[in-house]
Amino acid sequence: QNTRKNSVSWLKIIPINFEDQSFFDELLPTISSITRLNAIIDECEIDIEDYYDSGRGQYDASKVLNALKKNNASEKKILYTTVDLFIPIFTFIFGLAELDGNSAIISTHRLKNEFYGLPPDPDLLKDRLLKETIHELGHLFGLRHCNNYDCVMASSTNPDELDVKGAEYCFECSNSFLER
Repeated sequence: QNTRKNSVSWLKIIPINFEDQSFFDELLPTISSITRLNAIIDECEIDIEDYYDSGRGQYDASKVLNALKKNNASEKKILYTTVDLFIPIFTFIFGLAELDGNSAIISTHRLKNEFYGLPPDPDLLKDRLLKETIHELGHLFGLRHCNNYDCVMASSTNPDELDVKGAEYCFECSNSFLER
């Protein structure tokens, strides 16, 4: 049963550029369990290539969010991609969400061990992707970064920080999430 006060009870998951999308089928029940939102997989309505910055060799996450927002501002959605993301004030980001908004984007590009010259680890990638998903969902529902390093809302600027934190909201963040 959905105990959230917010009228939004579902979330659109939009994977693009993935050869194997089976992970997203596994992700849906976990998202629903942690957030009490019904998650569904949907098609992408934008062309991410429109947001490539040739000077940086990366994709502008802020511009992607603006495009997602324009398509339907009344639904929550997370776009998943394999491309390298940035925002002007950071060299790279794992993900970005509108605070108390409707759209988020997450990239696996720097979540993969291969980016750092390490052997592939599909289980670690799944764990990182789950944490980043729950984190960005928190932002969509108005949560800010948390000082509790175990909380999924703790800021992560590198994979090690992402790996050591938990995959769930701390007590305070959980209560704030459910109140929205």
